[in-house]
Amino acid sequence: MTVIERVRAGDADGVARELAGLTPAQRRDCVAELKEVRGEIGEEWWLERDVLRALMVAGAGCHTATSAAAWLSTGGPGFRQDDSWDQPALLAVIESRPAEWRSALVAALAERRAASWATRQYHLLEHLVLTTGCEVPTTDGFVTQWCRGRTWTYSSHRNAIVVVTGATLWERLSKDPFVPLLTPRLFDLDAIGSPLDGPSDEQRPEDWWPTCLVRLAEQGTLDRGELIDRCLARLARGGRTSDQRVFLKLLQTFAPTTEERTARARNYLALLDALPFVAAQAQRVLAELDEAGLLPPGLLAEASAAVLVRTEKKLVRSQLGWLDGAARRDPARADEVVLATAHAFGHPDPDLQGRALQVTARHLPRAGTAVLPQLRAAAELLNPAHTARAGELFGGGPPAPAEAYRELLPPVPSASTPR
Repeated sequence: MTVIERVRAGDADGVARELAGLTPAQRRDCVAELKEVRGEIGEEWWLERDVLRALMVAGAGCHTATSAAAWLSTGGPGFRQDDSWDQPALLAVIESRPAEWRSALVAALAERRAASWATRQYHLLEHLVLTTGCEVPTTDGFVTQWCRGRTWTYSSHRNAIVVVTGATLWERLSKDPFVPLLTPRLFDLDAIGSPLDGPSDEQRPEDWWPTCLVRLAEQGTLDRGELIDRCLARLARGGRTSDQRVFLKLLQTFAPTTEERTARARNYLALLDALPFVAAQAQRVLAELDEAGLLPPGLLAEASAAVLVRTEKKLVRSQLGWLDGAARRDPARADEVVLATAHAFGHPDPDLQGRALQVTARHLPRAGTAVLPQLRAAAELLNPAHTARAGELFGGGPPAPAEAYRELLPPVPSASTPR
């Protein structure tokens, strides 16, 4: 039987045997007919599952590496069935090709979008990388599938594909040669939160990515400082809430030391513009550094300028409390504190404006008169309800309006007024 006859019969193993006896030219001659057979598969493709598997094998054996990648990845729903990718016939045909061909196939398949992959598709590529010694792909699709593949256990029913295995995530990662190269790329990916936070949680550290990454850093496989830096950079970049929660968990699991946090104070400062729960964590870290006398000069004012204009009232109240505490601990900082507090004078919430005025009034006596011009300028943004109080504190009195505002009602219509 010919290759095409074997394909039509749905005999994938027979296709592999027939291909072994063909020259490269004879294989190329099969391509046109293979396309015809694939075109004959109708919408009820699941009725032709054996033919589709045979087509996958034949396409891998007859195409160039780049064309084979396109053939395998764009062959319709039937080709994307997960259990078709670790069939022994497909693996045998691919492994019969030269090493250069296999490396080119890996590179081409790795360029696909992550959403188009299935578990065994990735494990076929992993097998080829491990057995050919080709360069490990670092594309978004490959790294995403690597993360997902390590997160959940895998075993091949056919035992044809070699992959990194282990009963727990820690066992898989601790013997994984891809870890040093691919782990840093995780921080660049979107929609990676789910696998990084699963399948377990803090209650089972051996099956949770954050605790496993910390352990890998402790044993020297990964660089702790680099991972902390990447985590902070990812949080500053923003993105999906689910992703941000996981990267914040990762940062908290690393539990940066006081020295590490002090060295990265400006990185934490950048997080004050992030999602509220991220900004709140950064605010706590910076406030603790300030209380310990470790915050670099000027960062309290910069932090206040970032937070006091946010709409989240809890963040603003916490910032005002931080400012109040800073001046109480060290009255010499009163001028810095009252000027920083003035950023809240333009907040849309009048109650928060009033709270800011209270903090200012408490520490203004120690700040001196040099701050008054700036405070008067900032007070122009206050709600009219606070204008008089601001005038008492800063002098100059409230600005006189050009014309008093009056509420005018329409005249009452008379009985003779036409309707």
